[in-house]
Amino acid sequence: MRAGAEEQSYDATVAPIFQQRCAGCHAGTNPHLPNLTTYAEVVEMVDLDTGMDIFTMVRVSHTHLLGLTFMFFIMGVIFSHAYLRPVWLKCTIIGLPFAAIFCDIISWYLTKVIASFAYVVIASGGLMGLSFGTMVVVSLLQMWVLAPPAPLADRLGEGEQTVP
Repeated sequence: MRAGAEEQSYDATVAPIFQQRCAGCHAGTNPHLPNLTTYAEVVEMVDLDTGMDIFTMVRVSHTHLLGLTFMFFIMGVIFSHAYLRPVWLKCTIIGLPFAAIFCDIISWYLTKVIASFAYVVIASGGLMGLSFGTMVVVSLLQMWVLAPPAPLADRLGEGEQTVP
């Protein structure tokens, strides 16, 4: 059908298969399943969705790039005050969402050319969520739940370990 099968060849070869195997559910009786009883309905169903147009994608990517990086910056500043060793891990967790949002947005455009870049979109979104969640959880735990780590408590002095 995607290769441009004419209605006559559809009626001769595909329609009998649909009638035998698909019409029980796709005959228009179930409002939750698409109706596939005519050539036009089948052509509409198999039409390849290429996603949003380039103008919409530019607008959406602009909003995502500015909005998400602002949130990552604020959370990164808060997380930079958390006690986490080694320092390279802390720096990686802070920088990872910025690299991931860049890969994510570039992959939106590349997916239009090479469909397998959709996996990069999924992976970079997961990395953004994982690093952002790590920063939130570690920061909140250290602010409200856990006692200061031993090296930090030594710097505070014995009398200043309690939080007012």
